Amino acid sequence: MSVHPLPRQRGGAAQLFTAQVDRVDHDGCRLAPGAPTERACIAAGCLLQPQPGDRVLLLCCDGAPAFVTCVLERAGPCGCLRLPGGSELRSDDGGLRLHAAQLHLLADAALSARAPDLALQAARCRLAGGSLELRVGRLQALLGTLRLRGRECLARLGRSFSECGDSVRRIRGIDETHAAQQRVHVEHRLHIQCHDTSILAENHVRVDARHIDLG
Repeated sequence: MSVHPLPRQRGGAAQLFTAQVDRVDHDGCRLAPGAPTERACIAAGCLLQPQPGDRVLLLCCDGAPAFVTCVLERAGPCGCLRLPGGSELRSDDGGLRLHAAQLHLLADAALSARAPDLALQAARCRLAGGSLELRVGRLQALLGTLRLRGRECLARLGRSFSECGDSVRRIRGIDETHAAQQRVHVEHRLHIQCHDTSILAENHVRVDARHIDLG
């Protein structure tokens, strides 16, 4: 039986040091005087982005660049969590910001968002669901073009007020209105054109004008 010695590791052994960050740039950190090395790369496992003034843990090895493995101490409350692919999760003065090229929120049971002020901005927005329930005290919508397509529309309002520049309705079937009272105010001219017209009143019909043409 022959015995062979184990191969020895090339280079010196890795050592751990603590240092203070002086400056952070795109390719790593510049360390304050007194550190075992002048510059150090940020390790992929160091998710918390170092900032100037942080005390970090260094991994140094002879013949290889030094790496910042983690942040040990930080004076301020702000921080940025670096995620793979260039995404980041940033906390600043009590706020939280998530930056990503694409963001997907998946919930098996429920997903809720609550805030006194909620703002959504998008160049294109799609909303699809089996049922939509909307409860608001006041709704103000500024729309360039509104298109609604549905088999049935049911609206129950205590009071409704609409103001339009021009309004055109095209109904292929029957347009029927049920009301206790109905008043129509037209400033200039009312034009009604149809094939047949029927006006039925149980009590009284009044037509009042300076000039009436029947004919």
